[in-house]
Amino acid sequence: MGTNRRANSFVLELANHPEWGYCVQGFVDDQWWSKQTADSQLGALVGGLDSVPELLRTLPVDEVIVALPLASFYQQIASIISSCRDHGIAVRFLGTFLIRTSPNGRLFARNHWHHYFA
Repeated sequence: MGTNRRANSFVLELANHPEWGYCVQGFVDDQWWSKQTADSQLGALVGGLDSVPELLRTLPVDEVIVALPLASFYQQIASIISSCRDHGIAVRFLGTFLIRTSPNGRLFARNHWHHYFA
C-alpha cells in the first residue's frame, strides 16, 4: 500500500532477492506519489485505497505491506488493517527509525518492517 519512495525502495529490494519468495501483485494508492515508483516497471497501480476490500477478494494475497505515512493516512490504514483481518491476511508496515547519533550530531536511520498479523 503506497506509491511513495519508501514503497519503491522496498519493491526494488524484493526484486533483488527473489529467494525471499515474494511476488508483488501491484501497488495500491490513489495516485502515483513518486515518479520513480511509477517509472520502475516493478508493478502496476492495481487500485485505489478504497478498493482494498475488493482487491483482497480477487487477488491472491498472503501479505499486505503498508508504506503509507501513518500520520497522514491513519484512517485509511485502520481500514486496511480491518479488511486484512477479515480475510486473515498479515499486514506489515515499512518504517524508518532513528537509531543513533554520530559524534558530529548526525542522525542515522535504519529501515525496519513492523509486523501486525491479522
